[in-house]
Amino acid sequence: VGETYGAVAEEKGLTLKYKTSYWDEIPDWAKDDDGDWVVAYYGTMALMTNKRLVPDAPTSFQDLLDGDYVVSIGDVAKSTRAQYAVLAAAYAMGGDESNIQPGLDFFRQLAEQGRLDKGEFNFSRIEKGEIGVAIIWDFVGIGYREQIKENNPDADFEMCIPSDCSVQSGYTTIINAYTKRPYAAALTREYILSDEGQLNLAKGYAKTVRDIDLPAELEEKMIPDNQYNNVKMVEDQEAWEETVAELPSLWNEEVMAYAK
Repeated sequence: VGETYGAVAEEKGLTLKYKTSYWDEIPDWAKDDDGDWVVAYYGTMALMTNKRLVPDAPTSFQDLLDGDYVVSIGDVAKSTRAQYAVLAAAYAMGGDESNIQPGLDFFRQLAEQGRLDKGEFNFSRIEKGEIGVAIIWDFVGIGYREQIKENNPDADFEMCIPSDCSVQSGYTTIINAYTKRPYAAALTREYILSDEGQLNLAKGYAKTVRDIDLPAELEEKMIPDNQYNNVKMVEDQEAWEETVAELPSLWNEEVMAYAK
């Protein structure tokens, strides 16, 4: 489940504690002190550019503002990814999870210029060349790129992490307190955090929570590590939850109302 919900599940007494044998290799931010939840992998908001449509690929949110192409993020009212795209823009423009206004202002500028894509955000439209620049989870975007290249070797997509700032979020494992097979569940977590399990996640282009060596052919498909130097995590989860509850109406009032 999403990183936020590990702590929620723990608070409601829905989790069993289990620390894997890789516990000491897991960063403190990615685990509960007692093993009630453990992040397995994480993603970061990235820019995916179709260079057949946008030859000069943007590398920052400021580049998005300065350009003349259309940007797609999808439906903020329904999509967690789209909500994190707004948060990433807010971070880049000086805001945070408790001050989303800079992110809304950013997208309103695109909307006023007729540069905010109002269509559905999906793989099919990206593959057909209907989206020039998309704000997307890094591992999803890389997966899309590789899938499209299999069908169309001439396709040219560039992936990057915005240099001015972005946001990352993890996916956590929890063991159901009511499971009838707690040892099988613990073994599953053990596998997910093992070298083999982490490599399996990396094959889906996710950033693994443990630092493992990747095969060269896989490493070259990933976004370089140095692009992740200016990435933030949500520090105030309660503030973010409050923002998310208000975001759909704010988006409609302050962004979509200006869309051309």
